[in-house]
Amino acid sequence: MNTLLEEAQQHLKCDYGFTKEMELLQSYLQRAGADAPTILQWVYAMSDVYVATRVFAGLELAKTHYTDVWQLAAQLVVSADPDDRDTGMEVLVQLDRTRAYPLVKHLLNDKYLYIQFEAVEVLKEIYPTEVRATLQKLLFHDEERVRQEAQQHLEQMDNCSGDGLM
Repeated sequence: MNTLLEEAQQHLKCDYGFTKEMELLQSYLQRAGADAPTILQWVYAMSDVYVATRVFAGLELAKTHYTDVWQLAAQLVVSADPDDRDTGMEVLVQLDRTRAYPLVKHLLNDKYLYIQFEAVEVLKEIYPTEVRATLQKLLFHDEERVRQEAQQHLEQMDNCSGDGLM
């Protein structure tokens, strides 16, 4: 199995694009048989593949190793690597949205804007006050596109909550 894992590690180091990357992963998983969880765990936890590929691997692995995947996702959301945080948030939310909320709340203040905006999407209904505070800060960002996106989120929240009516 180590040779197949090593082969997967070698091939998945290259950036082939998401579609080809997923095809390669599927190929390795089919060849791995009962040892597929080893490859899935590496892709999910340690690889530099696309976040969507890592999320796929995590969700596949969770079918047989739910607790391990959940615990690792909880570690990923506090990693120094933004792709780890992004992967961890996505896996936690897809596995159990309600349990994920407190674990990803801190990402509203992430230093990377794309993670902040993803956290806004996930948390806007459960933590509207904190989400609004994040968006209010982003209204003063240097970049116009960031200000516009923050404004759009605030308007969507107002429309959904009824605050913007009348």
